[in-house]
Amino acid sequence: MTEANTQSIQARRQVETEAGGWKAAQRSPLFWLGLAASLLVAEYLAGPRVQLTALYIVPVALAAWYGESRWGVALAIAMPLIAAVFFLTALSEHSGPTWGAVAVNALSQMAAFALLATIAARLAGQHKQVAVDLREAEAGHQQLKRQLHILERRGKSAPAPQRLKLLNRAAELCAVAGQRAGAAVYYGRAIDTLLASRDYDRAAMLCRKLIRVFPEVVRAHATLAVIAIGKNLTGDAERHLEDYVGAAIWAERESLTRARLRAIAEAADDEQLRSTIAHHLWQLGDQTGSKKVLYPELVGAMADDSAPPLDPEERWDRLITVARMGPDELKRLA
Repeated sequence: MTEANTQSIQARRQVETEAGGWKAAQRSPLFWLGLAASLLVAEYLAGPRVQLTALYIVPVALAAWYGESRWGVALAIAMPLIAAVFFLTALSEHSGPTWGAVAVNALSQMAAFALLATIAARLAGQHKQVAVDLREAEAGHQQLKRQLHILERRGKSAPAPQRLKLLNRAAELCAVAGQRAGAAVYYGRAIDTLLASRDYDRAAMLCRKLIRVFPEVVRAHATLAVIAIGKNLTGDAERHLEDYVGAAIWAERESLTRARLRAIAEAADDEQLRSTIAHHLWQLGDQTGSKKVLYPELVGAMADDSAPPLDPEERWDRLITVARMGPDELKRLA
């Protein structure tokens, strides 16, 4: 038996047994039959001029809801039939309803109560299924939390290759459980691990996978752009920057995107690329930042011409730092 089946059975048992006192009594067939018998006796003692037909709804509905449809249908047929017999035997005058009229009334009541029992049974089944689904979802959520906690604990002291596997496993568990945001976070941490290890090609592959599986992600586009800049692939970098800005606008993260673009521009020395970044900053409403990127000498930014250009190692370090910036760091730059 699989773990999922075990959780489903446990959830169903918990739903079925989670009741006490009054609700437990309502689930007992003796309760429905006793209530139905009480109504019939009361109606018989009251005489043919008093009918309690409307109250038949209570035992019929309870039987159908807490039992099965056959219980409700059985009461729906039995109660009007018994009441009709009582009514006919209690008549002392021939001026009362005819046998035919009593039979028609009884049949119509049977049909109406049987329909009520069927509807109540179906609603009860749906209600129980919803309760079971909620229990299963909660059990699955708790199990996922335990699994993620174990993976997190193992990953703290693990070397980078093992930590990468654990992060990927955590992302897969979140994806299977339907927690897209959690999966994206763990994939993002795996990408950061690859960047810290300077495994840029695998980081780019994982970024592309993340974008393919979760098109709504934003930072993966920026990471691809940064890697392309570090490799002097200006055309690829411009394309990834375009995708990055588009994803940020769609996700309404313009402020963080402006901060990251300004930080990327500080590590980019290609004039064409800086012009592209300035265009995107202007597009995002950061006219001042756009001017600083295009004309640093006019705005006072980077005015020290004597500062030596970044060597490739320093450039990579700065780019990777920008790529790994989280929302809190970007907010401080915004």
